[in-house]
Amino acid sequence: LKHLAQALEADPHFFDALELRAVERARVGDPSALVRQLESLGATVEQRVFGDHHAYSAADVERLARDGAQADLVLCTLKDAVKLQPAWPRAGPTLWYVSQSVAFERGEDEFDEILRRLLPHRPPNP
Repeated sequence: LKHLAQALEADPHFFDALELRAVERARVGDPSALVRQLESLGATVEQRVFGDHHAYSAADVERLARDGAQADLVLCTLKDAVKLQPAWPRAGPTLWYVSQSVAFERGEDEFDEILRRLLPHRPPNP
């Protein structure tokens, strides 16, 4: 299990050495945005789409690992990596993951103010 951003930080030309064929298993709000980012780096992406909060079966993991063996890397979100990694075959391809974060282009102060107003009204955690 490896974090893609760490590989890119260590070697900004990480993708240059590969004629990259990635099997991407990400279920994010807009998975096409991640695919476009990978393609802009020169990757050819084959998506395997599962629903959000998918409970991976042994057959799902086996199929992803088998498909991934023909690719340069298998990529998923951190949320999916947590589910896939325990069942991922040791002899399978390396499972890479991406993390998500929010970066405000504008409106961060306004957003913070809304949160300050709403948080006192949220129900307590059980």
